[in-house]
Amino acid sequence: MELNTGKVLKENLVESAFHQTLGDEFTFQQDNNLKHKAKYTLELLTKNTVNVPEWQSYSFDFNLLENLWQDLKMVV
Repeated sequence: MELNTGKVLKENLVESAFHQTLGDEFTFQQDNNLKHKAKYTLELLTKNTVNVPEWQSYSFDFNLLENLWQDLKMVV
């Protein structure tokens, strides 16, 4: 699974940022799922100097993705 995640990032992340005219000045936000914390994935992001901030895993106040999922659950 981690190699698939790394492959998707390798083939799409930097190119997508370029096409959206973000250049090198962007922050890549991901949750703390284990496949996102895999050694291969982290090395790939570091090697390509992608800015990835640390997010607290279980705090809705600090994790925007988890907060969004909670809002969606309440609506549905």
